[in-house]
Amino acid sequence: MSRRVELTLVLLLVVALALAIWAGRRAAGPQPTFDYRASTLVSGPDGSRALYDVLVRLGVPVERRRTPLFDLATDAERRPAVLAVLDPPQDLVSAELSQVVRFVKEGGAVVAANTGGGITRCVGWDVAYRFDLMQPDSFPVLATDRSVALPAVANYLRPPPTGRGAGNAFRRLRGGDSEESQCDTLLPLVQDTLLRLVDGRPVVLRLRYRGGGSVTLVADAGYFRNRTWRDTSVPEFVTPLLVPPRLGARGGRGGRGRLAWDEYHQGFGRASSLSREMVGWLLRAPGGWALLQLVAVLLIGLAVAGVRFGPARAVIERRRRSPIEHLEALAAGLEGAAGVDTSVALMVSSLRRRLGRAGVLAAGEQRSWLAALELALPTAAGRNAVRRLQRILNQPGGPERALGAAQAVEDVWKELRPPTTRAGSLVRTLALALDVKFQRIQFTPDLMPADITGVSMLTGSHDFTFRPGPIFADLVLADEINRAPAKTQAALLEAMQERTVTVDGVGYPLSTTFTVFATQNPVEFEGTYPLPEAELDRFMMKVLVGYPDATHEQGILARTVAGFEADRPETYGVDAVTDAAGLARLRAAVEAVRAEPQITAYITAVVRATREAASLTLGASPRAGVALLKAARAAALVEGRDYVIPDDVKGLAAAVLRHRVNVAPELELEGVTPDVALKSVLDRIEVPTA
Repeated sequence: MSRRVELTLVLLLVVALALAIWAGRRAAGPQPTFDYRASTLVSGPDGSRALYDVLVRLGVPVERRRTPLFDLATDAERRPAVLAVLDPPQDLVSAELSQVVRFVKEGGAVVAANTGGGITRCVGWDVAYRFDLMQPDSFPVLATDRSVALPAVANYLRPPPTGRGAGNAFRRLRGGDSEESQCDTLLPLVQDTLLRLVDGRPVVLRLRYRGGGSVTLVADAGYFRNRTWRDTSVPEFVTPLLVPPRLGARGGRGGRGRLAWDEYHQGFGRASSLSREMVGWLLRAPGGWALLQLVAVLLIGLAVAGVRFGPARAVIERRRRSPIEHLEALAAGLEGAAGVDTSVALMVSSLRRRLGRAGVLAAGEQRSWLAALELALPTAAGRNAVRRLQRILNQPGGPERALGAAQAVEDVWKELRPPTTRAGSLVRTLALALDVKFQRIQFTPDLMPADITGVSMLTGSHDFTFRPGPIFADLVLADEINRAPAKTQAALLEAMQERTVTVDGVGYPLSTTFTVFATQNPVEFEGTYPLPEAELDRFMMKVLVGYPDATHEQGILARTVAGFEADRPETYGVDAVTDAAGLARLRAAVEAVRAEPQITAYITAVVRATREAASLTLGASPRAGVALLKAARAAALVEGRDYVIPDDVKGLAAAVLRHRVNVAPELELEGVTPDVALKSVLDRIEVPTA
């Protein structure tokens, strides 16, 4: 499937989704209001979200309490100044009512709408309707402030039914022995009627108690609902009832106390999580259904088309296969082929097997796998090679198709497999030229830290003697370092940073010329481990060594004919040009190279720019600046200068920084390498001229 077809399908899907949402909203019409809870979490006409929003805009400290009221009066940190209980569908239990009574006696304020979960009856009042068995009628009201026109109410307040005194515990909806005496002891000192019917019966009462506490009873919870706040003057009347008093009157701090909304008894306890509300929205709303359908279509599309995201290195699991194994597989395919078509098919299967996928592909599977491989390859050369292989697979032809397929397979493999070099011979040659001790450590998955640092052995005299490991050398080659687990790699951290190895609590110093060289195999995704950033930061440089050109490669063959063998250092023909003492003098000469403040400022700007670049998700550490300064000094000494110039810094910046930074994933998918990102960083920084 081509990219143009995919984009067209995506566009059609977006258009269909938009039409579905539009049709769903038009067919649904106005949303039904089934939620009649006077909760600040409900934004429908019968909810109370408007109160919460208005008070927040007024700067009033508010809290939605979603836990029981068992610690209302005892928890000093969460104790509010005003508690609002707005006609909850769940009643307060006995222990909660006791806490409310104690809260009022200690100076707290309570606003209870309708029954208030039992608070209204606890303080000696009841809510009445004009008809008990029929739809209640509305009653016109008179406010103390005649300038405010308030709507009619459906309820009013009255004393408890005849035969049940003001202190009788039966007037409460729920309760028990622990609550009975508490409610009976709550006797008001002052009773103010803030709103009444035209015949004088109270609608809103404020009861004041000894200690400064108060309970405000509002018979009709409709005064707290969103539709009433939107269409009437109720906010002017209700807002002063909810706003907590300023603490400056008593505490001298000038701020307001906190208003707490009881949401627990509205059914919004902590058990009602955000994820549950999200699931409910997806199942109820037309937009939620459309979103679920979109997700289902995308999942089906992924399953059918087999689309893979990311570059080939992240998509295709690969195992290490030597060139000999590749040639053997290719030869076996050509030898066992009954025809050109079979030969080409076997070569495609061989390529898949080399990339870590076993089994023979059917004809239809080969085409779909090659299409996915083309999308996954990060380079244009690799994608062109896959297209050639697809054309050879689909078009008829003679025996030349087998040779063309073999060349295309090899081109794909070259794009996926980086070149390998004999780094061991390079470091060994350097050790011979410097006349220092060389050790090579082959890192494997079963390598242990003690295999590197050394162990303490029990001798015949029952004493422990330390046996040094291979790390006790001048030049150490950690070959294929990413094949060992992080625990083994950590054995190098102390040695690389402090030139010391600690075993059984005893520190053993390393030589002054101790240096670690390491190689890694980025092809082996199976059986390898990533290098941690702390370890990478301790390596001064990362040098990329590719294939030699034709002249040098022919020179390698000429030396091999002359008797050169990599495992025989005596055939290298390298003579020592210095020793450890000479290296010490060279280091002293490097340290004597001058670096002006403009140079150090330039290095600092480069390192800091990597941390702020949008193309990099991980910038260089301060250790990178020190390494860049040392490398620039050494480059200046090699050039015969005793001072550093900006070109020394720019020429070595990529080698010093490329392993210390990470490219953003979206740019890495487009083929952006650390060197490209670092070049853009360097181009933006002004180079010192004097």
